[in-house]
Amino acid sequence: LAAAVPQLRSVGEGTGDVAGADRTAVLVAQLERGTIGNAASLERLLREDVLGPEHPALGRLADDVGEQAADVLADAAVGAWAAEVLPPLVRRELEQPFAGVVPDAGTRGADADLGPASPELRSLLTVVAALDTRGRDRWRAAVDEGRAEQRPWAAAMHEASWAAHVSGRTRTLATAQLLAVRAFADAGFTAHDGAAGSWNALAGVVQAMAMGDLLDGSALGVLRAPWTRLTAPR
Repeated sequence: LAAAVPQLRSVGEGTGDVAGADRTAVLVAQLERGTIGNAASLERLLREDVLGPEHPALGRLADDVGEQAADVLADAAVGAWAAEVLPPLVRRELEQPFAGVVPDAGTRGADADLGPASPELRSLLTVVAALDTRGRDRWRAAVDEGRAEQRPWAAAMHEASWAAHVSGRTRTLATAQLLAVRAFADAGFTAHDGAAGSWNALAGVVQAMAMGDLLDGSALGVLRAPWTRLTAPR
């Protein structure tokens, strides 16, 4: 059933002859409706990366307990990821074991260690989560103003990701980004917003704040630009 979730490769078929602004609209629609990867790759990410050998809790668990915990987490992740195509009963069966032991999953992590910039990141996430209709419109406008900076943004994101890797803060940065996903959803942003750049912009601000002590001024300026525009005195 999860195989029915649209993927970018499938939703993009037959669009090669579209050009210009129409092609941009098609690509946004593909991102809005499709996913990167599939259920198998999601489960592999969880088991091999998230729950990899360096996970701090694994050393305290017997192998069979760790495997059972991974099964529960994998089922819940696939259930949420494929929610739009799964029958409610199937989704509930996949997610219930996890929900039964982690009833506060929707709010857990609010006090997580986000590194040196924890206070600033918490402030950012609180503000974003509380955005109303006017606030969302202002964020979209701030994102639109920076579209010409697309290529420097990608390079700056790579620089921040590399900084997290070499400094041993990959999990810390991942935690900040996952909390940003929650804030983005709580604010009422849609899948279209995410596909049209609003999510990328927020992810960039999070990267800049989380890794700001290891980035140069140029990368920081590019990544923080939407937040700077949003919070500038008017």
